[in-house]
Amino acid sequence: MDYPISISGGSVTKFCYDYMIPTALSTFCHPFVTARTLMMLGHEFEQPRLGRNIFGVQRYMYPNVFNYLGHLREEVGPYRLFTVGLPASVIGAALKSMMTEYYLKQHVTGYIYKKSVIETELGVDVFLKETAKLTAARCLGLFVSYPFQVIMIRQIAQLVGNETTYSSILQSLVEINVNEGLPGLFS
Repeated sequence: MDYPISISGGSVTKFCYDYMIPTALSTFCHPFVTARTLMMLGHEFEQPRLGRNIFGVQRYMYPNVFNYLGHLREEVGPYRLFTVGLPASVIGAALKSMMTEYYLKQHVTGYIYKKSVIETELGVDVFLKETAKLTAARCLGLFVSYPFQVIMIRQIAQLVGNETTYSSILQSLVEINVNEGLPGLFS
């Protein structure tokens, strides 16, 4: 059911489906993203311990993500755990979604909504062309949102050393541009 209130040509339901629900879910899951990012960067707060895997074989193991989150909560606090890097992540996700939608509206004939792009009965050739356009749209969205992903990762990496170089999105953009130039936003 569409509501009569319009947000930039769409309905409130569509806006909630496209932006509000993904934003709420990414906010709720952001501590897991923080822990995963720090693990991928190689930050481990304790040495591996001897334990048994699911087959009963003894192996050295690092703590799991829940132990890691508990340690981070004690180290930096729950507020910083939820907020560091979150604005950059949310802005990047919204930009990616908007750019994908814009490209599809401009380049896909008969485009109505994201989910209807590849529903066609006109044959395999049309299906392949529309799928290629969908892929191009997603690549464009990733290209536009990637600098915000870089900022988010750098903000999360600062948690380890309690640095403040990338404390806000604007400061991060200026800092990266001054020190590394435009390619720094894609590194």
